[in-house]
Formats: sequence, C-alpha cells, structure tokens
Amino acid sequence: MMKNVLVVHKLGCGTLEKKTIDHVKRFLETKKILYRIISPLEVHPEMVKDRDLIIIVGGDGTFLKTAQHVHSAIPFLCINANIKKTEGFFSNTTTKNLEKKMTLILKGTSKKKIIQRLQAKISVKEIEPSVNEYYIGQKQPYNVSQYILKVKNKKEFQKSSGILVSTPAGSTAWTRGVGGKILPLQSKQFQYV
Repeated sequence: MMKNVLVVHKLGCGTLEKKTIDHVKRFLETKKILYRIISPLEVHPEMVKDRDLIIIVGGDGTFLKTAQHVHSAIPFLCINANIKKTEGFFSNTTTKNLEKKMTLILKGTSKKKIIQRLQAKISVKEIEPSVNEYYIGQKQPYNVSQYILKVKNKKEFQKSSGILVSTPAGSTAWTRGVGGKILPLQSKQFQYV
C-alpha cells in the first residue's frame, strides 16, 4: 500500500510543469495518498527516507540531484513535463501516460529498471553515490592532472584532463562523448576513460 509520496519538481517551473504537478496532485488526492511537494534544493537524506515513491517532475538533472540523497531502494517515477525543452533519459513518463504508469505502480505490476550507482571514497571520506559518473581531476578540467592509475597489478603514470568513471546510465552521456562505450542499463559493470 502506498502511503507516503515525495514529489520533487524542477526549479523555475513553466506552465507545462505546473500543469503536470497539478495533474499529479489530483491523481494522488483521488487515490487518498499523502504527498509532499518540494524543490530539488530542499532534498536531503531525511526528506527522502521511508518514502514509498519519489515522483520527479522535471528532467534528468532533477532526478540526479534527488537520487544522490537516496540511500535505499526507493522507487522513482520521473515525469518529463516539457519534452521539447527538457533532457529526459530517465524521464520517459509524460502527462499522456502518467495515470497508466501510476496505476501499474499502485497495483505492483509496473516494470522496474534497476539503476546501478557508484560509491567512491577519498581516503576514508565517502562521497555521495553517483548515478552517472565521477570526474576525478583538476577543478578546472582544462588544467593537466598527473596521477598514477593502478588497475589490479598494473600501474602507470598518466597526464590528462582527468579520469571519468561511469555507471551504465552514465555511459550514454559524458563518457560516450569522450570515447567510452555505451553499456546496457541493466549491466553491473562500470568503466573509466
């Protein structure tokens, strides 16, 4: 039973986004589901904890900003309210199929996509999990980074603009743009470039 939903909407909502948020509110109210609506700036680990579902109204940036604060298996439904202006790799739900997808979620029959995340540590400090990638290099990537890359028993000194380590989801964006391979979304591998 779904009781506690968080709706996160992108900042600077336009008319289409506001209509989509209203559509989501009406649907949740009709089903008597408690919800809270916030902006990505208000998201933090306590806010997402113990939610039955997180609904994103926006694009990939809003999803990624929210996902970095989720540390358990909470399902997301990402709605792209403005497909002409918003990047929507993760947001393939629209107002046209919203009710159908929500009904499937409520019935427990929706098809889930598991998205792998990376977890990194610098010395002993854990970095927030990443859905897409980590960039390791200079603050200004046009400056040269010098480092020793060690993989298993091989190591070599390198100079470059840095290292990009990506998940399968991240392999379709920045990593692909710098020569990486696209990995299937369900893959449990990661890659570095």
